Amino acid sequence: MAVIEMECVICHECLVSNPNAQADDSQQDIKLAFERSEVCPSCKNLTHTYCLSLWFDKGYFAERCPHCKVQVTPYFALEVIKFGKGDAAAQEWMEYKE
Repeated sequence: MAVIEMECVICHECLVSNPNAQADDSQQDIKLAFERSEVCPSCKNLTHTYCLSLWFDKGYFAERCPHCKVQVTPYFALEVIKFGKGDAAAQEWMEYKE
């Protein structure tokens, strides 16, 4: 039996956890993790999209990856905020950054 467990570094909850998974299900579990998460362009680690949008929106570490602390582009941060929290939050973030 395959069990896929990956933890979000921000909220510490599992990105995917399916204890009833069969060996054939692991690809589906991995796909689910990617659909709910963002991948750091530098270290390739996953974080929940919503958690990462809060991380960037609050300005923690000046748009740095919570895993590797490498600074991401403002465009990446904006897209994460837009996808995780919506257009209004993304617009507010852009205005704050100007």
